[in-house]
Amino acid sequence: MPRLPLLDIEVNKYIQSRRTRDPKRRVIGADEKQAMIWGWSRGWSANRIATAIKISERVIWSYKERVKRSPAVVFYELSLYIQMDARKFQCRICGEIRTTRTKVMRHILAHFLPDEIARMAEVNIVERPL
Repeated sequence: MPRLPLLDIEVNKYIQSRRTRDPKRRVIGADEKQAMIWGWSRGWSANRIATAIKISERVIWSYKERVKRSPAVVFYELSLYIQMDARKFQCRICGEIRTTRTKVMRHILAHFLPDEIARMAEVNIVERPL
């Protein structure tokens, strides 16, 4: 089975493109959110992330606070895991496989949030219909 693309590939392509963000745009996009989460998981500072994706540090801190208050928001907004089989879920940040959706969600949160938040976070979300 071929290895599925990880978040590293997408974020690196996004950063390499060095897109300039429209200053009038008020909402951050999924690419920017993925780049922030990827950067946090790699231990990057807000300044380094801001420089890489050309966005204000204030926006980065604001999004991180939002994620800390409600960690499940990242699963509504972003595709951070892939369901491979009925009982196989792959983390797109590191490629590890977990046996349940809840386990992979907690694993993903542990990449960029303190353990006490990742362990206690409400992650049993219901998929929203389109």
